Amino acid sequence: MIKNGEIVKKNGEIKIMKRNKKKLWTISIILLILLPIMSMPIIAIEKSVIFDMPCSVVIGDELFIGGMASVGNTVDIAIEGVVIPELNDVELDEFGAFRVLIDTVATYSPGSLKRQRPVKIEAFINRARGVGTIGPDEDNDGSTLILMVQGGLIVELSTNMVNRSDSFVISGDAPGSRQLEVLTISPRGGEAGKYGIRENTGTNYTGITYDKVSVSRTDHTYSKEFHVSDTAYTGTYFVVVLSYGIDGVYGDTDRSNIIGAINQKYNNPNLRSMSQDHILSLILGASINSTVSDDLSMVMRLAVKAPKSYAVRLDPIEDVVVGELLTVTGTSDKKEGSEIIITVEGPIGEQLMPTMVRVENGKFSATFDTDYALMGKYTVVADDGEGNTDEATVNLIPVPTPSPMVTVTPTESTPTPATPSFETIFAIAGLLAVAYLLRRRQ
Repeated sequence: MIKNGEIVKKNGEIKIMKRNKKKLWTISIILLILLPIMSMPIIAIEKSVIFDMPCSVVIGDELFIGGMASVGNTVDIAIEGVVIPELNDVELDEFGAFRVLIDTVATYSPGSLKRQRPVKIEAFINRARGVGTIGPDEDNDGSTLILMVQGGLIVELSTNMVNRSDSFVISGDAPGSRQLEVLTISPRGGEAGKYGIRENTGTNYTGITYDKVSVSRTDHTYSKEFHVSDTAYTGTYFVVVLSYGIDGVYGDTDRSNIIGAINQKYNNPNLRSMSQDHILSLILGASINSTVSDDLSMVMRLAVKAPKSYAVRLDPIEDVVVGELLTVTGTSDKKEGSEIIITVEGPIGEQLMPTMVRVENGKFSATFDTDYALMGKYTVVADDGEGNTDEATVNLIPVPTPSPMVTVTPTESTPTPATPSFETIFAIAGLLAVAYLLRRRQ
């Protein structure tokens, strides 16, 4: 062993050997640090993915897919065994987290997200096979189940009655919908002259208005204010709120606009000449009442009145027996001699003959024959032809059946024997005792 300061002769040269104490100390310290580490066992981190996402999603909403991966740089996410391009090679952040949003009704979205059912979602770390179906030899690194649920529609009117020149609000909740369509139908049907609920109807018909209302993506709520013109026809309007289904079209048509769906299904019908009820039947027939439909719809009623005073007002009508005359009376602030049409409509389309009357001294009156009318509830409408109407109801009831007379037959009463009193019993007992004594003496 060479000692420090020792003289060494090598290859004809004489050298004095010195040790570098600093270098030796450095090597010693490194060895002291590495030896314990080198003796530790190597631990392999298992690949795993933990999902963090909702347990249910409304069809039509966005699906949030998120979670944490224990290792790796990317994950492939499969929905019901299929990896779509939007879910291929999803990058992990520095903490191993991933998050992605999928539109459940987009064209790229799997069909399994568009039906009400449980859906399996799997994750594969650093998968190299790309887009497509997961192979039978591939095992996922984590999975979860979510439930796809059908959306709904809730509609509320701020009021059931509104005056001309006033406003009302339609609001509610529509989970699963991005946009709603709102129609109002005048009491006069498709053609209401200048007396629709507003002048700019959004359709080719003065009696039908059309609007679109957006639905919030965060809480599914919606709200829209509607203004009623000062010339709106008074009476009861239908307010129809619709939402097409997850296929993006109404009923069995290929139209996402309800007016277009009606035109396609019924070959461009002339709504202008149709009644309020007829138009409503076509709207529902092209949407929710179609044989193949997942559309949503709500129908509300809104009464539009003239403010301050009524140009036409009906008096209350008492029940009328079928066969007797139905008398309708009312008042009007229209000028003397103005014409008012009175209609009476009953169950299953029953209608009495309409009558036109004239205003006399601020009043009007009409009579109707009910000999062949059906029993039931009837709606009476007074219409001045200028957008002012009023409604009343009357019940046609059957002829009262006379109650049968009850004859009371008198019956002879049989006298009931009197019950002997205590004194009588005592006297009889005494007589029996005397008779007994007399018999013994004999």
